[in-house]
Amino acid sequence: MWNKKMKNKILKSGSLLLAVFISHTMPVLAQDAKWGTLNGSVEANMGFFQKDKKLGNLKPEDKFAINTWLNLNYAFRDFRAGLQYEIFEPPMPGYSDALKGNRLTQGFVEYAGKGINIRGGNYYEQFGNGLLFRSYEERSLGINTSLLGGWVCWRSLDWLIVKALAGKPRENLKYSDSWVYGGDVEFSLDALGGFSETCFLSVGGSFLRREDKDDSNDKYYDYPKAVNGWAGRFSFNKGIWTVDGEYVHRGEILLYYPEEVRFVQDKGSALFLHLGIDGVGTGFSAEFRRLERMEFRINNQLIEDQASLNYLPALTKQHKYTLAGLYPYLVQSFGEIGGQIDFFHEWNRGCLEKNPLWLNMNASWYNGLDGEAWWREIGFETEKEWGATWKTILAFYFQSGSEFVLEGGRQDYMVKSSILVGDVTWKISRRHSLRMELQHMWTDMKGDKAWYYGLVEYGFSPHWMVSVSDLCNYQTDGESIHYFNVGGSFSSGIFRGTIAYARNRAGFSCVGGICRFVPDYTGVNLSLSVIF
Repeated sequence: MWNKKMKNKILKSGSLLLAVFISHTMPVLAQDAKWGTLNGSVEANMGFFQKDKKLGNLKPEDKFAINTWLNLNYAFRDFRAGLQYEIFEPPMPGYSDALKGNRLTQGFVEYAGKGINIRGGNYYEQFGNGLLFRSYEERSLGINTSLLGGWVCWRSLDWLIVKALAGKPRENLKYSDSWVYGGDVEFSLDALGGFSETCFLSVGGSFLRREDKDDSNDKYYDYPKAVNGWAGRFSFNKGIWTVDGEYVHRGEILLYYPEEVRFVQDKGSALFLHLGIDGVGTGFSAEFRRLERMEFRINNQLIEDQASLNYLPALTKQHKYTLAGLYPYLVQSFGEIGGQIDFFHEWNRGCLEKNPLWLNMNASWYNGLDGEAWWREIGFETEKEWGATWKTILAFYFQSGSEFVLEGGRQDYMVKSSILVGDVTWKISRRHSLRMELQHMWTDMKGDKAWYYGLVEYGFSPHWMVSVSDLCNYQTDGESIHYFNVGGSFSSGIFRGTIAYARNRAGFSCVGGICRFVPDYTGVNLSLSVIF
């Protein structure tokens, strides 16, 4: 008889063979539009892990992990349908253990007529800025909060959009016991007349109700099973100016309060304001946000990493450089106040007319609602091309963050860091390019006092890319560790693949201001994707 490990190996191998078969046969089927069109995608991320004495990881819990998504979509005239199958056998490091398994997770049928869309099955939606409600998928973070139910969007009038929905929120590979009902309406007042052609004004409102059917915690807490929330928003645009904002109120709910390390019941609110200027060669934006106990879980289960119904990203600079993002700001949904400003300008006069100089400045700050400082950052970036073959980027960032919001610990002290970055690209020929990065961080973080990061990347256009990098805490109270990465990528037509052998540092991986913790590990990462 086959044991469990043998069955798992067969399942993993079978899933990859199925992915290869689909990627080769579907492009042929998709060409015949007489009976509709069929398309889809296959994405697989795999890890092969080894023991590493430097990390203290002598016996990896799993020597192999895989995340796979298979999508099929069919369209015929005004109708569309789709399926999604997912495999986590087991999940990659940093993903929830509750994802382990494989199953057909999602499916939908949709009619898209003139002025109306109706969908049954799974769907994603967002009301306003997402402060009250957003269902979405972000595979790199292991997030999928789609709803299973019904959704309608009506926009037969130029000045009015109405949405209504009902469904069960997704919870890992299954669906929660709770139900979500909601609606959103938006009026484009400029479409009614009385405004200039360059002036646009809209107002909108949302309502959301979550009903939790789970009674497993009734003996511990007397909390409301039904929670209502509402939001109002506006957006004004005239010429280069944009002003918009949103206010959200959420009824009493059971939520986790980290300062007291316990669950509490309370109402929540959020306020967001934005000012933008988009001129010729110059841009400016300012954002302000206040959150007070705005966590909104899909249910009242007493666990800290439960999926959310709303979307609360960190409104700070989204860094592309490794050391600048080493200690990111983590949103404090139980209470924070702050914002950020961003400014860019292009100098293109005189000797800079042919090859302009770009400058970007960003600053952000956040406090607790009691006024205690949690986060400060200011950064400068300059970019310039030197003829047709060279481009340089120089950047400097200063960050000051509370240990509480950086590492989830108690508020002991403010960590100060200074980061200097140099980025040089040499376009050797039409098909060959070389890019080099050198970064350094000075910090008073406990344990690690200084870091460096170096990268060399060579591109063979249009298909190949290879790179070597090293991250090291070379001044530390403990042991200095090199976090190396040697890899490459290949892309051609519908196929893309990457492979890397690396020692990965434990820390937060962030996308769009949403972060997840990834443990340290050493091994080979392989990613394959096909879109057909």
